[in-house]
Amino acid sequence: VLSHLRVDPNRQAIWGHSIGGLMVLRSMFRDPGRFSPYLLASPTIDPKVLADAPPFFEKVARGHMALRVLITVGGDEQPPGAKLLYPTIDDASNLAKRLRAGAPWLEVEFTTFAGEGHLAAGPLSLIRSIHFAWPRPP
Repeated sequence: VLSHLRVDPNRQAIWGHSIGGLMVLRSMFRDPGRFSPYLLASPTIDPKVLADAPPFFEKVARGHMALRVLITVGGDEQPPGAKLLYPTIDDASNLAKRLRAGAPWLEVEFTTFAGEGHLAAGPLSLIRSIHFAWPRPP
């Protein structure tokens, strides 16, 4: 993209759905400030990646980074009583809470698409992410 188009480095976002959401989370934790906003759609959250959270919080505090994070999920991704390896809604909700607690100055938004499953949540998130990343002026 950079070889063909002019890109404002201060307005670059990264989006990922499912395992791609995990990639976005890892990118944010390991190289905060490379992008903003970070857009995670129904992220599959591997607990090993969460080990990078404490150094992330230190980096953003030390650098006074004002990152923006959008986390979205489908409301039907986690059926009641289901034993899931990756309980997407709980994990994503807990991630949003953890980010808010660890770095309260970050802008963290958590959105649930009622009645939508994992696959439909991806395209819905992409639309929502565009509006979150580049809001129209009033």
